[in-house]
Amino acid sequence: MKAHERILQQRGHAPTAGASGAEDGVYQAIVDSGGHPQMGFTVHLKTDDVHVFLYHNLDNIDLKRSGTTGFLNFTHRGKAVTLRGTGLDGAVSAMLAHTLTALHEHDGQMPYAEGEPVIDRVLVTTLNEPPKVRD
Repeated sequence: MKAHERILQQRGHAPTAGASGAEDGVYQAIVDSGGHPQMGFTVHLKTDDVHVFLYHNLDNIDLKRSGTTGFLNFTHRGKAVTLRGTGLDGAVSAMLAHTLTALHEHDGQMPYAEGEPVIDRVLVTTLNEPPKVRD
């Protein structure tokens, strides 16, 4: 991130990564506000679906590891979310600080920097969904 972008972020302007999770054409899994508390964050799926989560409704946040792969889980008002990837510790820290603004599932094509976080799978499940009514 360029110096002037950091200054803008510190003054409350939105981060530069867009809906695609790209900054300067490189995939960015975790977008942080640069230290400014937020009301919530978005989860962008590779299908272009977007889920919005407000911090005051988050529950049961945990990060589990299996080798180099991490599984970030949380619930939010009737939804259970699981993200699979690497380097997800930063997402947990940003959630706890309320500075996370977006998480992006990798589309399998966009280039990403070696050693940077990558979210390769997202599952959002609706809990207690009403039963389907037959015709």
